[in-house]
Amino acid sequence: MKIEIPLRWVVVGLFVAFEAVMLTAYHFETDRNRATIVFGGTVIAGAFALYAFLQGVEQRRSETAQALIQRWNAAEMLPIRLVLLDIIEDRLEPATLKRKEGITETDTNRGRLVTILNFFEEMAIATLHKSVNENLLYEFYGSIVGSAEAKLKDWIMDEQRIDEADDYCNFLVLAARWKQRKN
Repeated sequence: MKIEIPLRWVVVGLFVAFEAVMLTAYHFETDRNRATIVFGGTVIAGAFALYAFLQGVEQRRSETAQALIQRWNAAEMLPIRLVLLDIIEDRLEPATLKRKEGITETDTNRGRLVTILNFFEEMAIATLHKSVNENLLYEFYGSIVGSAEAKLKDWIMDEQRIDEADDYCNFLVLAARWKQRKN
């Protein structure tokens, strides 16, 4: 049977051991050497505080990634995701979702596609600004983002020309970055 100890408990154990050694050394040393021991203990405590802070940051990044994954899997996203699935599986041509007058099924699907791309843009901004755990998102969304980018790049370029804006540019940057990651 193999026992695995999480890294955080190893670090805590090492911190406690070092501080115990420093306390023992402080007790048995002369006044001249005690200042050095206090300084060493302070440095070790500062390093532990920094480690704990960075662990907290990483925990928040992972929680934010989990929240994005939960939003994607929410029941209200199902009809929206189905439009993307239809596009990826070539059952729906993105060109049919161009801007048109009046309200039709195409407009509903276009709205769903825009919602998906807005979601991907939000995820890309968070990823590119390192607000989320990118590895977690890549494991979950890697193939989805790659497939969506391949099928929708021309549609996005048309939208950018019409709006004269950089619509979904962060999504395209993230997709290119993740494509490089696969290779």
